[in-house]
Amino acid sequence: MLPDLSNVEDSTPAVVESRASTKHALEPVKHTKPKVSEHTSECGVLVPAPALCDGETSSSASDSEYNSSGEDGLVEDSDLEILERDPNELERQLSAERPRWTSESSEPVVLEARNKDMEQMGNDKVARKTHKQPNVEHPIWKDLPETQIAPLLNVLAPKTEPDIGDSKDGLRAPNANTAAASQMGANTYQLVFPEKSGPLNLLAQHAHIQAAARQSFIRVERELVMTHAFPNTLLRQCFVREALAASARELGHKALEAQILDNDQFARTLGSIPNQRISTFRSELKDLAQNSTAAHYGLVPGQCALKVKWLLGELIYIYPNLDFERNSGSWEKPYGHPLVLHILQQAFFGGPDSVSRRFPEIFVSSLQDKSEEHELPMAMVALVGTAIHAGLLQWQTGQFMKIEFSGNTFIDKYREHITFMMHTQTENARGYHTAMHNLYKAASGLDHTAPASSSAHAASAISRLAIHRMEVS
Repeated sequence: MLPDLSNVEDSTPAVVESRASTKHALEPVKHTKPKVSEHTSECGVLVPAPALCDGETSSSASDSEYNSSGEDGLVEDSDLEILERDPNELERQLSAERPRWTSESSEPVVLEARNKDMEQMGNDKVARKTHKQPNVEHPIWKDLPETQIAPLLNVLAPKTEPDIGDSKDGLRAPNANTAAASQMGANTYQLVFPEKSGPLNLLAQHAHIQAAARQSFIRVERELVMTHAFPNTLLRQCFVREALAASARELGHKALEAQILDNDQFARTLGSIPNQRISTFRSELKDLAQNSTAAHYGLVPGQCALKVKWLLGELIYIYPNLDFERNSGSWEKPYGHPLVLHILQQAFFGGPDSVSRRFPEIFVSSLQDKSEEHELPMAMVALVGTAIHAGLLQWQTGQFMKIEFSGNTFIDKYREHITFMMHTQTENARGYHTAMHNLYKAASGLDHTAPASSSAHAASAISRLAIHRMEVS
């Protein structure tokens, strides 16, 4: 049976409306009613118009069949016309709405607007270049006297590289601030501490502090050889403080001297610099003994263990003319060994800045009726004897093995030498005076008598000389 086609014409709009709704569901961009002819899409691809089914005719329906208001259809026509005239309009709109990231600054930009934005951003970066900030000014308090402003700025300045200048002793070159230091009051000097934990850096301190500390070194050495070579903590602090104060007074820095004497914390902290000199001074003395021990005592590596043991027992090494095979020596001449004299000359009597030149008052006679005959201080001789003991101790196994010359290790041996000399002085005061006075003369160069060994070598050389056969003019 054939279908009834009486109302086909009436149903055509429904079919068209259904196809139109299907087209709108597939395409993301809204269009007006489909055209029969082919058209070009935004990307340049030909899109054919949908074919009508048999019996389907082109609709003459108005735009209201696709958009009920009719007004929207006019807007869509306007949008299409804009896109047809400028295909980049959609890309420009999407680019304007898309978020921009800082990492995209190096990507190529096509649109003119974005090029202008990036160019403007580059100009802003150049304009925002920062300049070095000037040095921060130090505050100057209202109640600070004008005479203290310049020195305080120098003392409180942050730690910088030391300005050595042309000074030969390593001190900072004096400047205008140094001239005003004589008017500085107590507690004006401030120490510059290291950024991390550690000892004070001498070159980072005020010029007056540097000078006083350097002057104090020789004064500390004076106390070591005159009073005690291995002082305890309390005695070390007294040595160092007195040396710093005396050095500041000698240099004319009265304010610094007063601060050292009145401010315990300042004196204790500053004293750490010359305090280091104590260990250094003793180590230098031990090195002198170490470098000469083997030669003076005839030590042969691998064959000297028994000889070293003999030398260390009963302080035999302090006597001259030693003979290990015969177990003999000049026992009546304590501290007469040539190595004792050698160390004394090198450590205390060499150069214009030596202890003997700077402080001749420490060589005092122990006898009132012979006050003009100077003696070596007991502490000086005991320190030299202890250094020789340390040098020999490094050979006790028959091979050289270096050891540290510390107070904890050798304080007992130092006391043994002090006890030995005090006993000698008590039992034979004149014999002790003669021994110490002869050492002083030999070390200072006042005794021009050549040693016996030197005389023997000279006599041997003279006997070979054919003095009567020498040419004469």
